[in-house]
Parts: sequence; C-alpha cells; structure tokens
Amino acid sequence: MKYSKFEAFSEIQERESIIRKKRYRRQMPLLGGAILILLAAMVWLFSLLCSGMAGIVATSRSYGTIMISAGMGEYVLAAVLAFVAGAVLTVVCLKNISRHPTP
Repeated sequence: MKYSKFEAFSEIQERESIIRKKRYRRQMPLLGGAILILLAAMVWLFSLLCSGMAGIVATSRSYGTIMISAGMGEYVLAAVLAFVAGAVLTVVCLKNISRHPTP
C-alpha cells in the first residue's frame, strides 16, 4: 500500500478542497451577473412606472394626497417585487457562503 489510511484521507481532503474552490470560483460570476440583471430590471421597471407619474412630483407639498392617488398600485408592486428579488438573492448568497467558507 502506497499510502497509509491517514495520508490517503488527507490527500482526498486536499483534492476535495481544490474541487470546491474551483466550483466556488465558477459560481461567483453567475451571482454577480444575476445581481446586474436584477438591478437593470428594477431600474427599467421603475422608469416604466414613473413615466406617467410626472405630474405627481409637482405636488410635493401635499404628501398625503400623493399616497391616496390611484396610480400607486404599480409602486407597491414594484416595491414588493424588489423586496422578493432581494430576499431570494440574499438567501442564495448566504447558502453559497455557508457551503463554501473562505479559508
């Protein structure tokens, strides 16, 4: 036998560590790309929703009436979608970090 059991086990652990690091390096650009795509989608959605609301900005002195406006449903939808996307991305990142702790 070329290796003792302890040497073989340590060799397996080293190889596993190398494989995990390679996998981690492959996943990081994907997460970064997903963040950029989500950011671009949120900016596009926000600009789309704000295009018809230019008149409301002029009435900034009456804050209560702005929130009562009938067009606020889109803002609420955009806020909920942004929150859900952020929460999902946070959970994915945290699970990825817990699986691959940095040495």
